Amino acid sequence: MEKIPPRVILLANGSEIRWGHYQGVPKQMVPFNGEPNIERTIRLVKAFTDDVWLVTWNDEINPRGARRLKVEPTTWLAETTYLSKQLWQGRTIILLGDVFFSRHALRKIFTAQDDLVIFGRIGRNHYTGCGHSELFGAAFNPAAQGRFLLALEQVIEDTRHGEYGKLWQVYNKLANRAPRSKTDVPGLLCQISDYTDDLDWPEEYHRVKKIYDLAARPSILAQVESWGRLGIIRARAVLSPIKQRIIKWLKEKRPS
Repeated sequence: MEKIPPRVILLANGSEIRWGHYQGVPKQMVPFNGEPNIERTIRLVKAFTDDVWLVTWNDEINPRGARRLKVEPTTWLAETTYLSKQLWQGRTIILLGDVFFSRHALRKIFTAQDDLVIFGRIGRNHYTGCGHSELFGAAFNPAAQGRFLLALEQVIEDTRHGEYGKLWQVYNKLANRAPRSKTDVPGLLCQISDYTDDLDWPEEYHRVKKIYDLAARPSILAQVESWGRLGIIRARAVLSPIKQRIIKWLKEKRPS
């Protein structure tokens, strides 16, 4: 029997308060190497599946390549995720639309086999300079839909009593931990420890722009040529996920 590709749901329903419509676009549409970030994500995701949906209220978030579910603005990510439940089908992958994903991270997300898994990083990102933990998405099989939905409903109820409704709260509800805990839960968290990160503030955009412009370039050769302009410390931010491929390429090109 032919395996059915997963369905990907990109969430982009935030209020943009922190981003402030910087650069004249929603943060999901900010370009790296000339391509809007969320459009780049869709393009890379399509190497694994053509079943891609975007959930948003914002008509300015208009990337190519995804079908669209328009919803009302929400305060919390848990609420947006809950609204997406009508799209859940088979293996469902939910990704945050303001994240710059490495190719390595997407391969890890699409090859994860757990019934229910959350993708993220515990601790500092030494590539981008982000000093705190981040979560980037989730995936679940039909057998785990009920568990995930129950966690969402409980988190949404908690927001009515002053608690946050972020993906962290969903993660901790699933793990039966304190709502604001940011610790590894083996068997639930799949760690992504490269330059994958989200964008919330203009300051973050300027901190990572050179790194992401380089990482968004399709040619490994072009990346190598750019290292000198970025400096060795910046170059290391994109080196790790492609290090082995570059070494192999250089060896193949070396004169015998």
